[in-house]
Amino acid sequence: MNSEDRTLSSLERLLRELGLSSYESKALAYLALSREQVKASDLSKATGIPRTKVYAVLESLEDLGLVKVFPTRPLRASSPPPELLPTLLSEMVVEEALRKLSLLKKMFKIEFSEGLWVLGEITLPVGGRNTIRRVSNVLLRDFKDFLILVTNGEGVEFVPFGLRCRNVSLVVDSPDTYEKLRNRGLGTRSVRMANPGLFAFVTEKSGLISDENMMNGFISTEPGLVKALTVLLRALYLTSPALK
Repeated sequence: MNSEDRTLSSLERLLRELGLSSYESKALAYLALSREQVKASDLSKATGIPRTKVYAVLESLEDLGLVKVFPTRPLRASSPPPELLPTLLSEMVVEEALRKLSLLKKMFKIEFSEGLWVLGEITLPVGGRNTIRRVSNVLLRDFKDFLILVTNGEGVEFVPFGLRCRNVSLVVDSPDTYEKLRNRGLGTRSVRMANPGLFAFVTEKSGLISDENMMNGFISTEPGLVKALTVLLRALYLTSPALK
């Protein structure tokens, strides 16, 4: 192993210890040491990250403020050089620590008798665009069979790249919003058009609903509420005109 490979391996290991996933660590380490824009396809080949995963990995790193993604064709990405990463990573670690402390404070306020926190079945408020974006990314990557999504143009960025699902129903505010979703890999013939003033989705396991500016909302994995949200969004879909 030459010195360049040892540096790459050491940086990957440190990034994993800081809480990044294996793929995120590989991508960030390679981009940082490259010191230039790298095509997503080249990044996949160099790091062993599957092509089907590399776009989601880059988006996740961009959300953390650690890489910049250029929406060119082919898509490219870059990262600050290694000497600048400690500052960015320290901000990420502090932010994550504050987020976890905030969640702990919410947990202590929950009335267990109300059944809001039982064996992983939760209902929690979420606030702020960054928080809702990250929660959406986590929940939307955890489904396979079923999705109803209601969004305007601003909510498109809350949908991860490359989602795959057998049964997708969409309610969008315009043809342009649907085209943006298709560019992120979420295409379907089941598309209706409406502007109900909210951002929401429901899968077989979870649901999220917020105001149209994605600033305040709640998430739930409690089966009863997930079912109720499914009925609500299904009714909105069925009563909206088809997108032409």
